[in-house]
Amino acid sequence: MFYRAYTHYSKNISAEYIPDDLFHFCCLPALNIKEFDSGYSDHYFMSQLLPDELQSKIVFRNIEEVYYDQNHNVIKLAKKSLDELLDDHEEILLKPSLETDQNKPIQVFKKVNGKFLNKNNDILNLQYLEEKYHKNYVAELPISLHSSFLKFESFGLSALRFYMYRSPISEKTDVLGCCLISGKNGFNEYNLIRDAGVFQVNEEGRIKLFAKQENDGRIRKLFRDEDDNRFPKMEDLIECAKKVAEVNYYHRVIAIDLTLDEDMQIKLRGIRNHTFEPIALQFAGKPFFGHYTDEVIDYCSGWVNQR
Repeated sequence: MFYRAYTHYSKNISAEYIPDDLFHFCCLPALNIKEFDSGYSDHYFMSQLLPDELQSKIVFRNIEEVYYDQNHNVIKLAKKSLDELLDDHEEILLKPSLETDQNKPIQVFKKVNGKFLNKNNDILNLQYLEEKYHKNYVAELPISLHSSFLKFESFGLSALRFYMYRSPISEKTDVLGCCLISGKNGFNEYNLIRDAGVFQVNEEGRIKLFAKQENDGRIRKLFRDEDDNRFPKMEDLIECAKKVAEVNYYHRVIAIDLTLDEDMQIKLRGIRNHTFEPIALQFAGKPFFGHYTDEVIDYCSGWVNQR
């Protein structure tokens, strides 16, 4: 079914398209060590491996019910101290420590008349944090996006997703492809795991194709966009994605979400070592592993035979 869809929409007939089930049940287990998925999806753990300038500014974080400030110092959070931490800011982004923790919402609180409210008018206070998040979450400042990303606001929050591969043969890290991924459209939607839209982006930073994904995951439409949309600093973004991928030593194929802030500084939005799909690239006519397909087949076949 997927093969027919890929070839129909892209008009590119290729034997290198990877079936979705084969990708998840063979390729990922062979190329990535699953036991390290959680650790390398943890914001706190990764924050210690990556440079500070790549990360959002932390207001406070909770790890196993213990609070820490942006410098990893233990703090005691009470109503007064929480108000003091929040007082200088206009918006606060709350998210789970683990990228894959879907039990905690990813949401923004905006200051209104001295109180921080989300889209449901819930007030950000200690009671709310304890009831909704309990433990293992992060409070940080939202990234003020560069104008090249702001133009896609109508599609929801956006980031460039780089699909990375580190060869088990040469140990070379390479970019398999890149897409502009947008979250669900709507006020304060910051969840890029459940994608709403996909734009393929080439190595020059130009948008090539658009694919709209509905809630059931099917493609509604796919069309060429001839507008002069180009993301700046594409070479720097690619090099940054490679460096982040190399830090993820136990994962040979991952997806890295990057963006640019208003000062043209690269910021990391997320790292996904198993919560991503090959669909985004392949609907645009680009086989996921590209010229590495034969190498991946040989490596994964050996892994299967050893089981």
